[in-house]
Amino acid sequence: MVKPVIEVLDDGMRASLSLTRTIDNDFPSVTQVKDSLVRQGIIRGVSIKAIENTLERAAKLKIGEKITVTVAKGLPARMGKDAYIKPLVPNVIEKFLLSQKNQNGIDSVTDATSSSDLLLVKPGQAVAQRIPPTRGRDGFTVKDKKIASKQGNWTDVTLGKNTRLSKNNENIIVATKNGQPKFEDGVMSIFEAMVCSGVTEDSGPIEFDGTVIVDGNVEENMQIIATDDVIVTGFVESALIRAGGDISILQGATGRMDEFNCQLFANGNIVLHHGQGLDVVCGKQLQALKQLAYSRIVCHGKCIVGQADFPDGALFASKIKAYDSIKTGIAGAVSGSELEIDFTDGFKHLNARLESVRELRQTLQATNQDHENHVRKIDKTLVPEHLIEKINALDDALASERSLLNWITNVEDDLHAEIDNYTSNANLTAQAELYPGVSVILDNQVWSASEEYLSSIIAFEKNKWVFEQTS
Repeated sequence: MVKPVIEVLDDGMRASLSLTRTIDNDFPSVTQVKDSLVRQGIIRGVSIKAIENTLERAAKLKIGEKITVTVAKGLPARMGKDAYIKPLVPNVIEKFLLSQKNQNGIDSVTDATSSSDLLLVKPGQAVAQRIPPTRGRDGFTVKDKKIASKQGNWTDVTLGKNTRLSKNNENIIVATKNGQPKFEDGVMSIFEAMVCSGVTEDSGPIEFDGTVIVDGNVEENMQIIATDDVIVTGFVESALIRAGGDISILQGATGRMDEFNCQLFANGNIVLHHGQGLDVVCGKQLQALKQLAYSRIVCHGKCIVGQADFPDGALFASKIKAYDSIKTGIAGAVSGSELEIDFTDGFKHLNARLESVRELRQTLQATNQDHENHVRKIDKTLVPEHLIEKINALDDALASERSLLNWITNVEDDLHAEIDNYTSNANLTAQAELYPGVSVILDNQVWSASEEYLSSIIAFEKNKWVFEQTS
């Protein structure tokens, strides 16, 4: 009978079975192989199916041929999850997006459009909690040796503006004053909030150090300037909103289509139900739930028209300077109106930085090489003793120069990677339809739709635009 050869590998995490075809073609049974494993102490993670498949394949071998297959696997220990900060009140943008669908999935603006429901918090209210680390899961080898897991790490609590730790529980963060909660990058902050029923000619423009909540509309020619978020529960018409944080417009924003006179400028995210005639500069992500049209847009994050998980809105008749991916349901319009998406500015900015760093690295490299050559010519055995200390200082200076050169080289490598990442994110996805009049640009590479397509992706690959129809 062919003798099964059992080998334990990878520090006991795997066991292999080897069989060599002989002239008598007498292979062991599954039970015999399993007994061989047990005799060597291999009792965990044994796959009967793998043994059966190995025996079937071995029977088809030619004489002298050998087969080796893994038939038992251990289970690696899994480290526990680190502690993390969990918000106990949602951001307004999250509240807004959740309010757009009722239980039947039908889009609607619900009664979340009252200022009291925008979750202004009070002093002493719990706003975030530190969730303790988990202990993880133990593992084992194929010989049933326990592999101990490690508990996750504790995370220090970073307190944001107007918050403190609870006196009764060091894992609970509470607000210290009335305001608007905002959770960002693992930190919960409370911003002083101004609430008004609308911005009209009677109320005049608003400028506020904190968050502005408008429980109503912003009328034509009005303006709001806030150091943090601006939240509007109604409509914005031909107005100016400038926010140091996010802008949330629950019902939509419109301006005159040929003037772009509804201006939205945010250092953070912008989310609105629909928009047209807009002049937008967005520091992070821009999301319109229904439609975005006849607008001039600069977006430094993703641009989504529709729901984030499956964009189903309409994007058309706009010029967009994009720095990240664009996702929509419909791109362009049946009328053939122009939709231009240009990724060039960010690409040129990164390449200009790369060229500056490359020139600096080349200059420093040449200077360092010149200094190295001169130092090598110095025969230290002929240097007077009183100058040895200065020569050693010169060696130290050269070492610092080499360290600086290595740092500059790493910066150059990082910029190459950043450019690669930028071009890989330069893409347009149309989940439903894409119409003629849509063009996508990166530097001197232009792709234009010449006909109507169904679900499509236009991506930048290997220095050119690649079109793929996905349905």
